[in-house]
Amino acid sequence: MLEIEESRSSRRTLELLTGEHFAEVFELVRHQPASVLNAVVADMVDHFGLSAAPPGGSRASSR
Repeated sequence: MLEIEESRSSRRTLELLTGEHFAEVFELVRHQPASVLNAVVADMVDHFGLSAAPPGGSRASSR
């Protein structure tokens, strides 16, 4: 999971999420605008609860 969180590209994140099925899934979006790939990856990350913590962490400040 750490590798997914550290991924800097939507294509790499899709590859990590889909594993051996990457080629099949990527073929569905490869000729679409980049925004389509970004949206698919964002939806998958949200679906699997892999969203990164918001800036500053996920805990409330004690101040």
